[in-house]
Amino acid sequence: MEKNIVVVIEGPNGAGKNSIIRGLCSTYPGLYKKPANVTTREMRQGEKQGDPYYFVTVDQFLKMRTGGEIFEDTVRSGTYRGMSQTLINKVIEGGRVPLINCDLMGVAALKKLGKYGLVTIFVTATKEEIQARLNARGDSHYDKIKRLNDYENYMTFEKHFDYSVHNKDLETTINIIHTIIQKNLKAN
Repeated sequence: MEKNIVVVIEGPNGAGKNSIIRGLCSTYPGLYKKPANVTTREMRQGEKQGDPYYFVTVDQFLKMRTGGEIFEDTVRSGTYRGMSQTLINKVIEGGRVPLINCDLMGVAALKKLGKYGLVTIFVTATKEEIQARLNARGDSHYDKIKRLNDYENYMTFEKHFDYSVHNKDLETTINIIHTIIQKNLKAN
């Protein structure tokens, strides 16, 4: 039985993961989509159900987790966040490849499900490139220090991914990752 491909894009903070995912989705809207994660946090102004999250109550979240719907979760800033099989499957059923930004625990949870063919891509950048990006996007001094301190630890994860792509130029990186995904789709 052929498995549907799910692509995981991960890397250190500031490497450009979210920009790459947004770029792939906007450049190839019929091919890629980022499934929403489920969260118990309050919806903010400008957000809507399913963009950027699927918003639920704590009770709903816990029921979804107990029922196996949410297969990987974390608590961040006092709220639950998790990945949903249904939301990933909706992307696949819509004929697109899900693009997910998750850590090694998320990759392990996806592998444990055994439902998807995984393509894991680690995005790298030098510490100097990351510092420049953090400065450009206006991160607080505390956040910049924390993220730069996490850099070395994050880079040790690179060896656990199928591919590694250095993000020096966003457009070039998007094209490289698109080529990697298409190669894997043809091989599946």
